Amino acid sequence: MNNKEFIAEMARRMDLNTKDTSALVQGLCTEIEACLEDEDTISLPNFGTFEVKKKLERVVISPSTKQRMEDLEKQKTELSIQIIKEEMTKPIISAEEIEAYFNRLRKLKFKKIEHRRRLIDTFINKIVLYDDGRIYFGCNYKDCSKEMTFAELEEANVFSSDISALGAPLKRHHKFL
Repeated sequence: MNNKEFIAEMARRMDLNTKDTSALVQGLCTEIEACLEDEDTISLPNFGTFEVKKKLERVVISPSTKQRMEDLEKQKTELSIQIIKEEMTKPIISAEEIEAYFNRLRKLKFKKIEHRRRLIDTFINKIVLYDDGRIYFGCNYKDCSKEMTFAELEEANVFSSDISALGAPLKRHHKFL
């Protein structure tokens, strides 16, 4: 059935002339198009549901484009591996930067609380206080972390500041060989 036959059959069933039926069918199609352009779904009972579905663009792969894509993927993998190797071999901090940082630490004044905090933050990353009186000190470098009690901390007070005060450690003169 073509468009002309369809309109003639509709006009006969609706008892209208073909001109009015043609305008009715044209108006229906125009309205459906407008709704679909707005990405609405149209559902007509006993007739059907109309909706716009998005599909991916069809890509044609010929042997030459497939080979080119495979070469690009191989090149991407090689570049990724090369970047990882470069990042692994490059030192994060140079020896000069470490030496300069420790030289700045030597200039700290331990009477100032900000300087003491900076020094502690440099070496300790975590302090955990347990209910049973234990303290855990987590360090920023290897094999430094230690767990101790308050009593052990008081005993170690010989070379450190008083736990109950914020005073600086006593000055002791040590001879280094």
